[in-house]
Amino acid sequence: YTKEFVDSTDSLSLTFFDKSYLKTLGYLGKVSGRDEDKIAKAELTIIKDADAPYFEEAETVIIAKKLFVQRIEEEAFLDKKIIDRWYPEKDFHYLYIAEITKILQK
Repeated sequence: YTKEFVDSTDSLSLTFFDKSYLKTLGYLGKVSGRDEDKIAKAELTIIKDADAPYFEEAETVIIAKKLFVQRIEEEAFLDKKIIDRWYPEKDFHYLYIAEITKILQK
């Protein structure tokens, strides 16, 4: 679901939180936004810098312009054990290369 958001704009953000958000981030990693409004339940606030959304509560935010995207291919793995361990269903991730355009720090 997150990929759809990342692909819908020309920029993306990477957000970093202090340790007080550990439980909240654990929840976000376990629940799908397709099933519930997990951002509202986590009581986080989405704001934007240009077209890149990020969380107001973040300690550090990196805003980046997307330059390249490609699906990771099975043939590209040098260590094939990685496929068995992390991609047993062959549901490979996508690789993004982006240029950092701004860093926001509280």
